Amino acid sequence: NRLAICRLEDTGHRSNGYLITAHAGEHADACCIIHGYSDGEIGNKLRPPLSASFYANSFLPDGQNRFDLSKLATKFDPHGGGHANACGCRIQPPGVEANLSKWLAMWADRDVELKYEA
Repeated sequence: NRLAICRLEDTGHRSNGYLITAHAGEHADACCIIHGYSDGEIGNKLRPPLSASFYANSFLPDGQNRFDLSKLATKFDPHGGGHANACGCRIQPPGVEANLSKWLAMWADRDVELKYEA
């Protein structure tokens, strides 16, 4: 559905949106990267909490400002944010699967749910 999902939680690995969207190429309008640790803590640089980052695919013609991805980042986390093309948040209860499920539902209706307004 043109959203690349990269599940890196509990691996210690991180990535950025440029790498993921470059790999996905013309098959994705944006990506969601899940990273951090299930038992992570704010302030712990070795084991940060579970988080999600959202990035527009800037490699596509008109790839930016198509959707407001910050609406995903603020759906559950009042401290989430960034801007329409690059943003992030911490995973909130009840957990990553529930958060991801709702984000995917929002993405499925992205022309309405994530409508970009300049």
